[in-house]
Amino acid sequence: MQQSNKLKSVLVADLEAVSPQNHKHRVDEILESLSDVEREAVNKTILNMVEKNKDTSTRCRNGYSYKWLADVLTKNGHAVSANQIRHYVGRIYKKRNLK
Repeated sequence: MQQSNKLKSVLVADLEAVSPQNHKHRVDEILESLSDVEREAVNKTILNMVEKNKDTSTRCRNGYSYKWLADVLTKNGHAVSANQIRHYVGRIYKKRNLK
């Protein structure tokens, strides 16, 4: 019983540690860990992806994809999924369009 309570309290602490107030998006964490030059290059790449993906006639041929960027970042020690990047990009551009 004692061990069960201890495990439960650890579980509760872990669950409470991630709340909307203190949760950082994985891509935000990666960007914060990069040097200024690297961060600028990633941001420029994301901007290029968004701009080139607006043109539906070249969307599949332009070389930019969320999977490609996720693979490049992961290869360089920043594990992230294509879906995490997709959500990040959607969130960033949604905020920009609301302003």
